[in-house]
Amino acid sequence: MRIAYVVDTWPRLTETFVAREIAAVASRHDVRVLALARSGEEAASDEVRGLASRVMWLLEGDAAPKARFALARAIAHPMRDGAGWVAAFRARGESGLRRAPALLAVAAAWRAWGVERIHAHFARWATSAAEVLSAATGAPFGFTGHAYDLFVAPTRLAEKAARASWVVTCTASGRRELARHVPPATLAKVVVVRHGVDLDAYRPADGPRAPGPLRVLAVGRLVGKKGFHHLIDALGRLAEAHVPFEARIVGNGPDGATLAAQAARLGLAGALTFVPACPPATVRDLMRGWADVLAAPSVVAPDGDRDGIPNVVGEALACGVPVVATTAGGLPELVMDGANGLVVPEGAPAALAVALERLATGPALRTTLAARAREVAVERFDAKANVARFLAVLEAGGARG
Repeated sequence: MRIAYVVDTWPRLTETFVAREIAAVASRHDVRVLALARSGEEAASDEVRGLASRVMWLLEGDAAPKARFALARAIAHPMRDGAGWVAAFRARGESGLRRAPALLAVAAAWRAWGVERIHAHFARWATSAAEVLSAATGAPFGFTGHAYDLFVAPTRLAEKAARASWVVTCTASGRRELARHVPPATLAKVVVVRHGVDLDAYRPADGPRAPGPLRVLAVGRLVGKKGFHHLIDALGRLAEAHVPFEARIVGNGPDGATLAAQAARLGLAGALTFVPACPPATVRDLMRGWADVLAAPSVVAPDGDRDGIPNVVGEALACGVPVVATTAGGLPELVMDGANGLVVPEGAPAALAVALERLATGPALRTTLAARAREVAVERFDAKANVARFLAVLEAGGARG
């Protein structure tokens, strides 16, 4: 098939799951990617680099000179480009009209290419652009909803889902949230497809882990919903209790200075290291060769924002690293207390400290959880199986929604 993807920005280090999916689909089908804007980030993964020749950016600065041409084309082809303008008008609150001339130019190229499916990631601007492109090309469209776009900013969500030929979300909790916005007839076409990891690349290290203090790894953007302030509080409690540990928090974000100051106040300078965001392969090496446990202390932010299932959790489990997680977002769908990790209430640093101490003082518990960790990743987070499920949705998506 000829499959076109639409994304808000490209590339995004924090959205490696999108690049992984597109790369997997591109290994089987003819794929093109339209990004509405450049992220300004370096290509940090093999998947992003491998897709370089397939990606184009919608340069909004070029839209105005194309306006007259696009309008004349709409008059000449009212049933084709006119439908695109109507879709752009519906999305006017999301810059649909401003983007319309450039999108219609892309649509003309995609018609010549023979596009058969259009899929957007995140149910916001990218999905609105996919609506316009679908109307102008006649190819059906769908989208994947994740977390922020469902829980915090569900702009025209019911309308988009009704018009889409398929709707995907990466967690059961996301599907439940969609159920709050759409009628049963629309909900019937919502399918849960988790992201997944490459189980060949993410696998347990050979041999036992080196002895020593408990090595705690946390990875993610330094923002409130990740709950890293609770993790630092918990680490401070471990230090007070003289529980030996080493910890690393990997990521960038607006809360970096605040978190560093909190760690300094708690006297954690020698035990906690902040590591700038790094390529996925570097994080994978930390999981396989260093970490004893991954901490995922996520919380629901005051504005309702939350994690779905952080991909780093699936990656850690695939590497045989148990996870200490909260009950926030989609985490309970992957981390099971006493099976492949330990589950604590969100926003409860004392409980988080107790769970980490259990692992620090219980090597047998770590071994038991690590064994089941890999099994759960294979069962639920296998990228090959999940991409096959996603492709089945696309292949069955010919009927317009």
